[in-house]
Amino acid sequence: MNMRLGAQHNKRSQCGFKWRPKLLAALLTVGLLLSIAGSLYCDFVTVTLGFVPTGYAGDEVSVGLWSFLGPDRRCQTFKDAYRLGGFTDGDDNYSHWFINDDMAWTIARCAAIVGVVFGAIALLCILINLCTDEPRLVDLLAYTAIVALLSEAAKLGLFFCTNLCISENFWYSVDLDEYMGSTSCG
Repeated sequence: MNMRLGAQHNKRSQCGFKWRPKLLAALLTVGLLLSIAGSLYCDFVTVTLGFVPTGYAGDEVSVGLWSFLGPDRRCQTFKDAYRLGGFTDGDDNYSHWFINDDMAWTIARCAAIVGVVFGAIALLCILINLCTDEPRLVDLLAYTAIVALLSEAAKLGLFFCTNLCISENFWYSVDLDEYMGSTSCG
């Protein structure tokens, strides 16, 4: 009898704790939701200019992958951003849903979509493992989670390399009557 209890105890300790997949599922879900929210939110990156753009109250412009913060400090809907085309005259970064003239911006959008797709697949693998006694799809889980993480990192890095952050002549100052670059992006 005592030996039977010892065997059951060893069997439990070999299987591991059940909270690990649940914790992993919770962390991946929160990360995936934050990633999606960050990509869709209009205040993903704040660009500081050396001047106050026409219609704006300050020298900062906040932008996201698919939306931006308007001159009235209100987050533009995706439809409004698409209709307006951009945040300044002559800007067309939001006139297309997916591809625009800025290659880094387009690739950042692609990376955001890839990150969401692979993150969702990884989350599905975790949810399947929550319902089974034996781990399944572990390799698929590892690969999809790594691809999702790398895609999110690429999205963030690429968005700081867009023309609105690095171009010397992206922004037009009406007061100075010349094109200039931003002073900082962050």
